Amino acid sequence: MTANSFASVSLDPPLVLWSPAKSSSRHLSFINAGHFCIHVLGQEQRDLCMRFVKDGLDFKDLSTTETPNGAPLIKGCLAHFECSLSATHDAGDHTIIVGHVDAASARDGEPLVYSSGGFGRFNA
Repeated sequence: MTANSFASVSLDPPLVLWSPAKSSSRHLSFINAGHFCIHVLGQEQRDLCMRFVKDGLDFKDLSTTETPNGAPLIKGCLAHFECSLSATHDAGDHTIIVGHVDAASARDGEPLVYSSGGFGRFNA
């Protein structure tokens, strides 16, 4: 699933959240997952982003590894957060998923930015 944002909740303990729509075909998979990864894509990874939009493709033919908890981890992303499910909260037509960050990594590069209906860049 391609999400347009996630947010930091807490540094101690390290928690993040994101909110998938209940109408998504992958909604139940995420609220029932004990572990998941959040991938932050680089500017050059637009095709990878589009791969997971709506009823897009899955992880087949991607360069991935598996976290110790069994979640797929896409190689080459700008950053990733390996998470354990901490809580879910009903939020109207979305569910707020709170994840405990078990591990994280990052590399240098520009993030893929989506705003106002299109891809763009940060301006200095």
